[in-house]
Parts: sequence; C-alpha cells; structure tokens
Amino acid sequence: MIDVMVRRFALALALCLAAGTAQASAEAPSPAPAKAKKRVGRVPFRVVKLLPETGQALVFDQDRRAHVLVAEGDLVGGFLVVEVDEENLVVSRDGRELVLVADPRAPQPAPGVAPERIDVIDPYSAAVKAPTASGPAGMTPIDPYAPATVREVLAPATQRESLRGAAVVDPYAPVRTEPTVVSAPSEAAPLKATPAPGSSGAPEPIRGETMTVKRAELEAALSDFSRLGKDIGFVKLARGIKLGKVASGTYFFKLGLRDADIVTAIDGRPLRTLDDAATAYARLGSARGLTVDVERGSARGTLRFAIK
Repeated sequence: MIDVMVRRFALALALCLAAGTAQASAEAPSPAPAKAKKRVGRVPFRVVKLLPETGQALVFDQDRRAHVLVAEGDLVGGFLVVEVDEENLVVSRDGRELVLVADPRAPQPAPGVAPERIDVIDPYSAAVKAPTASGPAGMTPIDPYAPATVREVLAPATQRESLRGAAVVDPYAPVRTEPTVVSAPSEAAPLKATPAPGSSGAPEPIRGETMTVKRAELEAALSDFSRLGKDIGFVKLARGIKLGKVASGTYFFKLGLRDADIVTAIDGRPLRTLDDAATAYARLGSARGLTVDVERGSARGTLRFAIK
C-alpha cells in the first residue's frame, strides 16, 4: 500500500515539473534574427601609392579621371579617409570601414603632372587663406547664413584696356522701337558697263606662252624694292599684291604685267607681303624658271619665264 502511494506521489511530481518546464519554454522570448550588414557599395578610386611619412596617400579617382592626394579627414568618392599607414589606407562610409592597399594596376600619374589636393573647408572657420601669384592657395570659407552680397569681378587688364573709351551700354535701358530713317542718295551712281571680250575696252589677255629672260636683267629690276614700289606702286590685298601703273615700254610691261594686275603667287607660293616677294627674289639665284600667277579683271592666268 505504501509503495503504491509513493509511486503516485512521484508521478504527480514529475507531471508538475514537466508542465513548469513547458510553460517556461513558451514564455522565453525567441532570439532576434541577425541584422544583415549594410553594403558600402562601389569604391570609385584606387590606391596608387601610400605616403606614411607625410600622412597622405595618392589615389586615382575613377569618376573624375584624375589623381588626388588625400590625408586623414578628407572625403574622396564619398568615403572618409580614417588613417594612412605604411601598408594600408583605411576609409569609412555608413559606419563601416574598409582597409585598402596599393593597387599595382592603378593608373600612374603622368610625368610632371601634379595631383590634385582635396581641401576640407569649415564654413564656420574664421581663417581665410590668401591667394598667391600662381593661383588661389585655398578657398574662402562661406557662411551659409550670411546675407547675400554683390561681388565685383574685374575683367583681365588686356580686356579693360581694349574697352577704354568705349561707350557704356545700359542693359536695362528701354529698347528704342522707332524706325531709323535712311535718306536716299540724291543721285544714284551710274552702273559701269563691262566690256565684252575682244572689244577695245576689254583687258588684254594674259600671255600664255613661255618668255625667255636674262637672269642679270631680272635680278637688277627686282633688287631695288623701294624703286620698284615707286615705279609700279603696290597695294596689299588679302589675296595678293595689286600693281598700280605699269607704263608701256618699262621692263615689267615687257614681262607681261599690266595696270591693276593682282599677283597672287610666285612659283606656286602665295604672295601677300613684300617679305614673300623678298623670299621669291632669293630663290632666283639658282632658279631656271619662274611662274607668276596673275588676276586681271575676271580672268586668271600664269606668266611663265625661262631664265638664262
């Protein structure tokens, strides 16, 4: 009888313990799922060289396609530079840090091209860096809460000098809408008739056959440029040299040149200045031939000479 009571007591105790354990398990909170680490995304630069002695690193910014010199506290490509040591460049973004090493595949800077320097500007700092002769040494801090001011910017000295004495135009002045009255000429200039080819008033055709000249006579006629200008008269045009009066019986008239001829080239080289003429004269010493391109009225031709 006692054994039966002991067994019933043990069974009841075991049932109570099992129920308590089950209730504790049900009330215990389930562990929270582990949060996935936030990705930092693409790193838009490559480390070219570490400079621990100066606390700097040379990186290649792939977005800007430029080499940049950074130090601790600088921002490059959206990353904050945390540390520069002998082997690593530590950067961070969004609470995560990355350890970067020098990449031998990173583009190297061109010889003689200095890398850019990132300047971190504190908008509340009172320090102002003054510009130097070679350019600005830094940026002037900007107070975002300061009232707007008008800043006067001077044009370069060469432009200011070129505008000295010019009338000042008021861009806010009212636009004048009255029509401008233009007076017609009291007497219209008569139109000049163009002589027909072959008529008495038509210009003489440009000689086509080759003419033989003596070198000594040609060099003597061309050697004195001042006399040449007085005898013929030169007017410089955009496309050549226009001759003035070429009197009949002169040496140049015999060569085939006429009044108002425009010499555009000698030996195929453009003739626009007296220096070009002097260069052509210097070539006569060994030349065996000479060509002169001429415009006469609406006609164009080439005078050809054999030099002996």
